Amino acid sequence: MIAANITLAQQLRAAADAVEQVTAGLTDWQWELIVPAEDRTIGQLVDHIAWAWEAESAAFRAIAGGSAGSGWTQEWLDAQNAEQARRSAGRSRREIVRRFRESRDLAIAFVGSLSPTDLERSGTHMPGDPERTVAGWIDACLIGHPREHLAEMMATVKSSS
Repeated sequence: MIAANITLAQQLRAAADAVEQVTAGLTDWQWELIVPAEDRTIGQLVDHIAWAWEAESAAFRAIAGGSAGSGWTQEWLDAQNAEQARRSAGRSRREIVRRFRESRDLAIAFVGSLSPTDLERSGTHMPGDPERTVAGWIDACLIGHPREHLAEMMATVKSSS
């Protein structure tokens, strides 16, 4: 039987690999296409995923350590997303891909380091969200977030063809 942390780490790797596989095949002009729902380019969205892995891993590490929640607010997240989008606009494709891979590896290492007890601890993340276990947050955010954005990226590329 595979430990839950290993299974989650494998699912995270698969989600990351799917994003990387699709985006690696994009031309430079496709990389710069604006994703309408996000109002940022595909490249900026890839950088956003990398940022989210870093930020959310820290939030879920706090919950795994016994905190009742991440401490995030909608206002904080909106400000962070705006700042991250501003910064990513100045990054090259090479920089974004490197950051994506580094953040992926850190998130996978974080998930792999969690004990069964860590994964069972629960807390809140964003105001209004239900309380979930750390395993549930990993599934919803670290794994689900890139999948959600990948669908948006693919739809953007398809509509530009």
